[in-house]
Amino acid sequence: MIGNSTLTETAIEPVLPEGPQSPLGELALEVVERARPVAVTIPSLDERVTAALAEAKESLPFADLRARCRVRAVTLHECVGLLAAAGRIVKTVDGYRLANP
Repeated sequence: MIGNSTLTETAIEPVLPEGPQSPLGELALEVVERARPVAVTIPSLDERVTAALAEAKESLPFADLRARCRVRAVTLHECVGLLAAAGRIVKTVDGYRLANP
């Protein structure tokens, strides 16, 4: 007793599931369902460039192609250079288009 107050000790007992006691003591977990990992495939920049040009009705200016592909200008410049050298795309006065639309 402290002053006019009375201290009471209270214990909280863990509630365990019925049956054999879990080796984890007061924590019992059960895996109900596991999600299967999903393979996420991100298209390569070459694929994004050719897809953007395939969707376009006419040649795309570099800035428009860059906006559609969401990539840095330097990276896109390297990519279109390689695709043009491989003959997959053509650079025109108005921009870029697929070599064989």
